Amino acid sequence: MGLPAIPAAPAASNFYFFPCYPVAERPPVVVRKGGWLYYTPYAFRNYFVDLKQVGSFEQYLQTFSAKSRSTLKRKVKKFAEAGAGQIDWRLMRKPEEMAEFMRWALPLSSRTYQDRLLGAGLPQSDA
Repeated sequence: MGLPAIPAAPAASNFYFFPCYPVAERPPVVVRKGGWLYYTPYAFRNYFVDLKQVGSFEQYLQTFSAKSRSTLKRKVKKFAEAGAGQIDWRLMRKPEEMAEFMRWALPLSSRTYQDRLLGAGLPQSDA
């Protein structure tokens, strides 16, 4: 069913919150497993594009309508302006790269809707 394994918790814990958890298929909204009740109000797909497979960002843009191309270009421009005109794309996958990733990601996460209103941004602790 794709449900996460619940780690051991102190006796005072009565719930766990997983802001995002990858699953192979859409889980039921509510299910009981062992002594736990799993509640999944939303499920959605995350997508990414490997521009090496497409050729270039410009070639990728050509797959969209004129309106969508304009929207994407506007978002990229806004992103570049936030970085003083520079876009620095990096791929970080290895454990030793996570400290640098968190150095960049934590300040950004703290400004998001998820963090401000839901308290569901990136965790601030080393754990």
